[in-house]
Amino acid sequence: MSVFVPIPVSEQSLSHTWKTTIQENVNGGEKRSAIFTWPRVTLDSTYQLTTDERIRFMHTHLFREVNGVWGIPVFSDVTTLTAEAASGQKVMTVAATDYRHFYSGRHFILVDPNNWESDEVGVTGTVDSATQITTEENLEYTWPIGTLVYPIFGCWISDTQKLSAPYYKINGIRIEAKERIATDRHPGYTLPTIDTGVFPVYNSLNLFLKRPQNPAAEQYNFPHEVLRFNGYDTDWYQPGRETRVLFNRTHLYTSKKEIYDLLDFFDAKQGRFGSFYLPTYMEDIKINTAFLLGDTVLDVKTMYYTETEIVGKHVYIQFPDGSYVCREISASTGDTSITLDSAIGTTVQLGSLPQVLCCFLYEVRFNIDELKIDYMKRDALAKIQMSFKQLL
Repeated sequence: MSVFVPIPVSEQSLSHTWKTTIQENVNGGEKRSAIFTWPRVTLDSTYQLTTDERIRFMHTHLFREVNGVWGIPVFSDVTTLTAEAASGQKVMTVAATDYRHFYSGRHFILVDPNNWESDEVGVTGTVDSATQITTEENLEYTWPIGTLVYPIFGCWISDTQKLSAPYYKINGIRIEAKERIATDRHPGYTLPTIDTGVFPVYNSLNLFLKRPQNPAAEQYNFPHEVLRFNGYDTDWYQPGRETRVLFNRTHLYTSKKEIYDLLDFFDAKQGRFGSFYLPTYMEDIKINTAFLLGDTVLDVKTMYYTETEIVGKHVYIQFPDGSYVCREISASTGDTSITLDSAIGTTVQLGSLPQVLCCFLYEVRFNIDELKIDYMKRDALAKIQMSFKQLL
């Protein structure tokens, strides 16, 4: 790498990017192909250069090496040494390696917490446990307890960079750095295993059960043909079954485990490639009367759906205690009752019906190939926007 940048950031977001090609037929069916075999990382960093040393460092390297390979630490993945790492040794004992981008064959950087100019870069040999990393080469220097340890990515940056000075001797710059892809594949990368405790399985597909926050939006699109001439029009379409639906949602994540469970899920699905189930979390079906655990027929308020449109749909039913079931609608009487493919499994009295949620459960895929983690001043608090597309 041409330059390593251990200057602390004021903000940094992290993205995993996949690449999917999609062919869609006129009825909405898709043929998807995964192009990447591992996710590419993007680090979008904002630096406040508040000392002469930081300003000189950035000026010099932008002038000399803007087209070089920049080593950018993942600041949200910081850990610390919990035992001295002596010169000539390979073992580093750290506070945590879990939920961080420490990979065999990838770089790390040690930084003095009191002096960002004091650092050492190495290559991870193995991540031995939740608290131990073995380096490929012996450490050159001795590092005390409390030394900061970051995973680091070699990245390309744009050959045009803008450094601004809103105040005297205070400069700022935002650098979007994209992982440099060498001729070899990602060292040792395998698709992650999905935690079924977080993403349970129904009907052979995972469930994505994270409730969205505002803002959230749904988009409906039907690409039917319309012939218009001189004020007259004719169209050809089949209502309901071929409408494309997009769900745009914002989610708040409050722990590193939760964030990295999502990253693992996104990577296991390879962006837009894999499918899963998503509840709408809207009261799509309003249950009218109390029901017993053995019931399969539910009386509901008017749904405005025809029998053809609703039979075969899946529903997510959440009970007052927070438990839930997923069922398929096997029959419908008009639009005032539905029959489930198996017993509902829980008894709910009339007075508790307002606490019951019955919504559609759609098979979807991500409608994004890049998942961006926007950290909110903490490494374990992030607001994440996602888009999902219903599959027909």
